Amino acid sequence: MKLTKDVYLVGSGQMGIHMTDAYDCHVYLIDGQEELALIDAGAGMGVDDILKNIEDHGFNLSKLKYLILTHAHADHAGGAKRIREKTGVEVIAHPITADYLERGDEEGINLSTAKRAGFYPMDYRFESCEVGRKVKEGEKIQVGVHTLKVIETPGHCEGHLSFLMETEERNYLFSGDLVFFDGKVAIQYINDCDVFSLGKSLKKLEGLKIDTMLSGHDLFVLKEAQKHIDKAINTLERLAIPPSIIY
Repeated sequence: MKLTKDVYLVGSGQMGIHMTDAYDCHVYLIDGQEELALIDAGAGMGVDDILKNIEDHGFNLSKLKYLILTHAHADHAGGAKRIREKTGVEVIAHPITADYLERGDEEGINLSTAKRAGFYPMDYRFESCEVGRKVKEGEKIQVGVHTLKVIETPGHCEGHLSFLMETEERNYLFSGDLVFFDGKVAIQYINDCDVFSLGKSLKKLEGLKIDTMLSGHDLFVLKEAQKHIDKAINTLERLAIPPSIIY
């Protein structure tokens, strides 16, 4: 699904528009002209459909150079190994995410807890995958003509990243599971979800004039996205917690 001239939605599960496997997050394709990149990998069972969607939009998979991960939860990073095996992409992630992924650490990403809560099948396995590049706050990732600025945004979990992409037409934020449509967030009863860290992460987004916010689930925002971010910040400043997409 073409969202803008630079970005396509090529994967989405039951917490989105269910175009690939039910357990997938939103998976975005960035068209950098001479290079392509994916933001997040889905859970792994829908990889063939994700890659087919890329080809159906007329792209050659040989141009797919990078898989950029927002965080290590299975619906975002579980497909990394299969995508890397099929395309040879370089996987890019925060050092904490990289550690979990390279060890296939199911306890570290709270997968057992998520299984018991019914978010994944009990026989699902988080496959380990090599990470080629580890990135932190302020670093830049070049995808052809586009530059993504790395913003460390923990709160939903440790090692969470968001990515700012500024173009002539608009400012994009790939927000992962930090913030969603209508100022919602993703608070979970897991050991590394921290509301105070979430608030500090959201404050980093003040004044960025985000036009298009492409989150990991729910509705994406193509216009005036800063209003949705500011709504979450304003809620926190009233000492309240924004509503969660998880219920």
